[in-house]
Amino acid sequence: MKHSEALTYFKSKCDLELNKSSLTRALGDARHIVYGDAAAQYGMVRDYSETLLMCNPGSTVRITTIPHPNQSEEATFDKMYICLDGCMKGFKAGCRPLIGLDGAFLKIRFDGQILAADKPLFYGTNIAIQDVFPDVHHRFCVWHLWRNFNKQWKDNELRRLLWECARSTTQERFVEGMMKIQRVKKEAWEYLAKWQRDAWSWAFFPTQPKCDNICNNACEVFNARIKEARAKPIITLLEKFRMYIMRTIA
Repeated sequence: MKHSEALTYFKSKCDLELNKSSLTRALGDARHIVYGDAAAQYGMVRDYSETLLMCNPGSTVRITTIPHPNQSEEATFDKMYICLDGCMKGFKAGCRPLIGLDGAFLKIRFDGQILAADKPLFYGTNIAIQDVFPDVHHRFCVWHLWRNFNKQWKDNELRRLLWECARSTTQERFVEGMMKIQRVKKEAWEYLAKWQRDAWSWAFFPTQPKCDNICNNACEVFNARIKEARAKPIITLLEKFRMYIMRTIA
């Protein structure tokens, strides 16, 4: 139950008005009963990875740990990534040379982030993209570029021109659009000029991937579907991700 749902339940069923801290402790105790000790699940991460490899031949699971600051013999869970059904090999072989990636914050005991690829190819927590895909061509999600742009300049004409540049199919049209922005607001032109053109405009995309995506909507849909799972203990969380991915692929 969410805080608001629990608050409504106790008010309607028991005529009790609980404060936020009491409700947080009660929900925490309830989740501990249902899911078990969240901290203890970190001790099962390596067993979980071995089970994945046994049940999904050809998959890749990588776990990295960092030394505990006080006890050298202990290790603290740092980051991991999981790739099912050999999809990394397929990516490197060139069967799908462009994928979409997006991150979301976890709400588990030790915080962290999940980085997921659309379709999806793999998922992981607390990882850097360079660890998984070195030497790749990068594109920006234009929505993220637009949000930062919009915080500084709220002119509707500038917004329209930014998207005109992003959707330009020739380099000449892109240059024309940038010149229009420069005439309207030189500071906005300087902000956009510092970003790599081949990372956000159709006109400069390489032709090999045969994909013209300039936003990461597929990743955003995935993040929305796993919203509740992101608050579960680590093993429960990973299993919910895996089951959702398997259903999506099927």
